[in-house]
Amino acid sequence: MNAETAWSHLQRALASSEPACRGDDRFIGDGRGGAQTADLVTICTDCPIRPQCQDYAVSLGFRIAGFWAGRWRGKYLTEAEDLAV
Repeated sequence: MNAETAWSHLQRALASSEPACRGDDRFIGDGRGGAQTADLVTICTDCPIRPQCQDYAVSLGFRIAGFWAGRWRGKYLTEAEDLAV
């Protein structure tokens, strides 16, 4: 699935369901600690939009960072790396 299609599916899912991670900044941070990761996995496990979240994260590959669909993905770019992209 390409990123545009995956994004569309994710947006439709978000319009009809509340993601378990909404408002939780730990999902966008780079805190890959063991206890925190275990908490995030637990939150993702029963999330109603996890399949769409995973499809979108996979479609973006390395261009995404954070905790998506039950796992850490990508890396955070330095400012210089971000400007070069």
